[in-house]
Amino acid sequence: MSHNKVDQELFNALKSGDLEAVSAIYNKSRGWLKGLAVSILGREADEEAKDLVQDFFVDFWEKRLFLRIEHAEALDSYLYRAFYNRCLNKLKSKERLQKREHEYLLWPEAYQLPANRLENNELNLALNAAMDKVPPMSAKVFKLVYFEEKSRLEVASEMGISPNTVKNQLGKAVKIFRGYLKNFY
Repeated sequence: MSHNKVDQELFNALKSGDLEAVSAIYNKSRGWLKGLAVSILGREADEEAKDLVQDFFVDFWEKRLFLRIEHAEALDSYLYRAFYNRCLNKLKSKERLQKREHEYLLWPEAYQLPANRLENNELNLALNAAMDKVPPMSAKVFKLVYFEEKSRLEVASEMGISPNTVKNQLGKAVKIFRGYLKNFY
């Protein structure tokens, strides 16, 4: 069977919503997509690149992004362009975070006004009160994602739940935190 015929059959299975087709495309594409991510984010971002590829394919499946592709020949082009844009967004996000961290380092705690220290204590109390109201599963997901900095796929694998469940549990926790912290922002 020719390469084009295999690609067409795989594409047809993908368009019909076959999860095995997504898995096959992931296995076929993850190497070059990871290489693209490393070339944009830097060599030190090897693990981050793996996570980015996994998160991309989770979204590709869950958001049915493959339905936007009209024919098999456009699949690799779509994957390249969509993933390239995601990598650029990640790079911009990292740069913003580094800028914020740098600005924060310029204001050591010794220079904080007493009112800011009081506000920080109030914020800590509000955070603790909010954490007490978060359901246990949501709290665990929240801690793994935000405190241990694990990806949704890592958390899903570790907890034995789907990435979509991780997303939903995280959403519940964030909603509770927003309610408790709305006076601080």
